[in-house]
Amino acid sequence: MIHEKTDKRRLYWLIDSYLSNKINTETFCDEYYYCYGLGIDSSTLTDLEQNIFGELMSISSRVSEFGKDFVQYPDAFYTEDELRQKTTEARDKLKIGGKMQWKEILRKLEQSKQWDEAIEFMQEIINKNSNDMDAYIAMNYLLANLITEEHCDKSKYNDYIVLSHYYFDESYAKFSNNPEYLFFTGITTTISDWYMDIDMKDVNAMLEKAAALEPDNLLYLWGKYSCLKATNPENLKLMDSYKKRIRETSSVVNFLKSKGAIGEYLLEVQLKS
Repeated sequence: MIHEKTDKRRLYWLIDSYLSNKINTETFCDEYYYCYGLGIDSSTLTDLEQNIFGELMSISSRVSEFGKDFVQYPDAFYTEDELRQKTTEARDKLKIGGKMQWKEILRKLEQSKQWDEAIEFMQEIINKNSNDMDAYIAMNYLLANLITEEHCDKSKYNDYIVLSHYYFDESYAKFSNNPEYLFFTGITTTISDWYMDIDMKDVNAMLEKAAALEPDNLLYLWGKYSCLKATNPENLKLMDSYKKRIRETSSVVNFLKSKGAIGEYLLEVQLKS
């Protein structure tokens, strides 16, 4: 999909297309200028993107195919080879399709409540790497939060529910034996079980299975006892104990922060002291 010139995803598409020889140097330089130079709102870029895209702009705007330019102005122009090298470096630094980069982009879209754009973006990420468990976890929470908590476009409500069922079913078929997937998906379905037609017994089973697979994991143990708390007062004490230990363990807190919106939900709501 070719994005609008005001959409930063077009810059990623241009880089990928140029390095894949789908567009030539002249087209790349022209389109890069129209997008980065004239179209993009810089506030939509991360600090990393601003630095890297800006550096690439300074080179792409001064590429010449004429030898006389380099003789007359030796430090003013760049060759096509130098542009291609810089573009390759930009791609590698941005790690296009890499986890941290797509998570930053997704968070920007969520914070600005660009829900359809966020869904479309995550569909692209999943299509590029259908084994990216983190992408499915993020998509499942994105849809659950949109349907249950946000003021979404009601005319698209049923479409969102259909998508939610689709990505839950597809991801569960792939990752149902992975404790990390089971934990985050179990947490997600606690807020969406009513429209997902999932019995809370099945939700609890996911959380319990995660803890069984990794019995020393604080998060998974907290998840297990949070779903069992109603059956025994001792479970409530254990849940509170694990919650306290989680908040005091920086590595676990940082892990949750790296998970984007669902991690923030856990820290700010479920695990709030």
